[in-house]
Amino acid sequence: MHTVSVGLARSSDLDEVIEAARIYAEGKKADELVKAASDKLDQVAIDKLGKEWFEKGLLNIPSFYEPSSDGMAIGHMLWLHNCLTAYGLHEFSSNRYSMIEGCSKKWSKSKSFEENKKKNL
Repeated sequence: MHTVSVGLARSSDLDEVIEAARIYAEGKKADELVKAASDKLDQVAIDKLGKEWFEKGLLNIPSFYEPSSDGMAIGHMLWLHNCLTAYGLHEFSSNRYSMIEGCSKKWSKSKSFEENKKKNL
């Protein structure tokens, strides 16, 4: 077992971890389960976001590294919107958003895009 990042109060707390490791070791069954889970998550996202947004919503979004974004992590913010809207991951999205808030606080309007980019990398 590589890392357990949950609290363990009793040996039965490892039952699901051990079962997942067993399934992973079997190979093919694991692939089928992962594919089924992925398909189900995709369908939930399509139902909540719409098929067009799910398939094309994040295409051609400027990167943080492109001057047209003015240093905003637009793609990251839209991905967080998708996580929140499709799956209800409020705490996850809030925590991830707080990580990118710090970058904008360091962004100086008096400096060039390239100077700000270097400072924030």
